[in-house]
This record gives sequence, C-alpha cells and structure tokens, in this order.
Amino acid sequence: MIVAAAGGRASVSPEVEANMGHGRAATARLRSRGIPTGLSADLCTNVGGDLFGAMRVAIALQRGEDHAAALARGETPRASMTAREVLAMATVEGARACGLDDRIGTLQIGKQADVVLLRTDMANLAPMSDPVGAVVHAAGTHNVDSVYVAGRPVKRAGAFVDIDLRSVIARATASRDFLMGAAGVADQPWCPPAHQG
Repeated sequence: MIVAAAGGRASVSPEVEANMGHGRAATARLRSRGIPTGLSADLCTNVGGDLFGAMRVAIALQRGEDHAAALARGETPRASMTAREVLAMATVEGARACGLDDRIGTLQIGKQADVVLLRTDMANLAPMSDPVGAVVHAAGTHNVDSVYVAGRPVKRAGAFVDIDLRSVIARATASRDFLMGAAGVADQPWCPPAHQG
C-alpha cells in the first residue's frame, strides 16, 4: 500500500526468485495494488536470461499458486493472470516500471521504434491461432528473426548486424577464465555447488 501510494514501480524476476528461494512470487500482490510491474531476467548465471522464458515462468508460477489456493478452498481453479498481461509486463509495463514509457514499450508516433519480429512458420508456433498466447507460452529466442532498436537493425533475417558474435563469446570466455583463475579454481572443471544444482 505504501509503495502504491508513493507512485512506486516494481520489477519481478520470478524464475530467479524461485531458484534463489525468495518465497512466493510477488507478481500478483504488486499488480493487485496497481503498482506498475515489469518483468526481468535479473541475473543470467542461473537462468536463461531471455524474456520468453521469464514470461513462461511468471505465468506458470502465478497460475500454480492460484490453482493451489483454489483447490485448498474446494473451489474450481481460475487463473488470475492472462497471457496478454504477462506480455504487457515484458513490454509496456516493463517500460513503465523503469519510468521510460514515454519513450519505449509501445509502437506509437514519437516513441523510439524498438521492434522484435518473430518467425511464426516454425513448428513450435504452428499453427498460429492466438499470437499473444503463442508468444507467451511457446516462443523462444530461436523464433526471433529481426530486432530493431530505435529503428536501427541489430538483427536481421536471423543474423546479427554489426556484431561479431564469436568475438563477444571469446571475450566472455576470457573474462570467465580470468575470474576463475583469480578465485583459484582455474584448473578445476567448473560445476555449481551441490546446493545450487
């Protein structure tokens, strides 16, 4: 209530929060109080890092919680969150949560032209009947055909534009090797501690 009254905004990362033991997802509680709630991947060391996965986990966790509560009351389960609402969390609500909804989040005259084009002719999205439901429940990064940021193409026809992916991966690998060496574990095959696996 205090956050809502103060005009606060929130971002949730249900997949990370579930993996790290943060308790019940706050998504429905925030949204029920009118708090603009965006969706994020948060940290990519223990989750995939893409918003397709984040949307799927967000809606699955919320619906699972809704269903469990209804069954405990002896009622027929009903979902409190729709695919359209989750897609909004990954787009316009995310922009609103960051205070950037005057510039991004929707396609409108005067706003930055950020566009992601998906291939719908792939097996995981065919046959297409509900585009929003398909994006939230079934789409993945492999469906991304083109990406435009402020109208400038950064990915086109499935390939990055002006980005040397091999170089990026090589630098990330070198950074990892440096950090592991500094931690004294460079000679050991890396695997997560037992409590995280």
